[in-house]
Amino acid sequence: AATGYDLFGVRLTNTAIRGDKPKFFLEGGIHARELVPPEIATRFVDYLLSNYGIDADATWLLDEHEIIVIPIVNPDGRKIAEGLQSKRKNMNNTTGGCSTLGRGIDLNRNFSYLWGTVNLPTEPPCGETFPGLSAASEPEAEAIEDLLDSLYPDQRAPGQTAPAPPDATGIFLDMHSTGNLILYPWGQDHTPPPNIQLKTIAERMAGFNGYNPIQSIDLYA
Repeated sequence: AATGYDLFGVRLTNTAIRGDKPKFFLEGGIHARELVPPEIATRFVDYLLSNYGIDADATWLLDEHEIIVIPIVNPDGRKIAEGLQSKRKNMNNTTGGCSTLGRGIDLNRNFSYLWGTVNLPTEPPCGETFPGLSAASEPEAEAIEDLLDSLYPDQRAPGQTAPAPPDATGIFLDMHSTGNLILYPWGQDHTPPPNIQLKTIAERMAGFNGYNPIQSIDLYA
C-alpha cells in the first residue's frame, strides 16, 4: 500500500538446471507479534545458500526445486510489534474507532477462499480475528493470492471434497509461533482433506519436531 511497507521475498533455485520444478512456498509473520517465524524463514534461506554443494539435502532442494520465501507478510503490524507491543493484525483503519493494537484486519482470515465462513465481518472490528469487510480486501492478502496463483495451477474441481490430481506438485507452508501445532485442512468444518496425504505429511512433520498434528477446525473445538 502507498502508506505502508512493501512485501519482499526471495526465490531460490539452481537456474543452471532447467525444467518445471516443484515449488515450495514458505511465508511467515502474518501475525505481527509472532516474531520468531520471520527469523526462522531468513535462517532457512541462509542455511540453503550456505550449505549448497556441502550438504546433500540443501543441494538437492536448490537443484531440483523452486523455493519462494516471504519472511514477513504483515510488515506494517510487525513495525508496531517490534516496539514491544502485542500487535496481531495489520494497520488498516477503515472501520475507525480502534486503538493502535486493536485496529486492523487479521490477514490470516482475509483470504478469499471460504472467506467469512468461520470469522464473520460482523465481528467487532477491534477484535483479534476480525476478517475485514470483504474477501481479500487487504493489499497484503491480495498480493499473496496473486503470487500463489502465478506459482500453482488450479488443478482441483470446485468443492471441498474434490482432490488434486496425483501429478500435482508443490508445498505451501504458513509458519506461526504459537500452539506447537501442525495444521492441515479444512479449517471451517470437519470435512477431511480430499488428499489424505496432507494429514500424512502433517504427521510425518510432527515426527521430527514433536508438535501435535491436527485438522485446522480443531482449533475451535
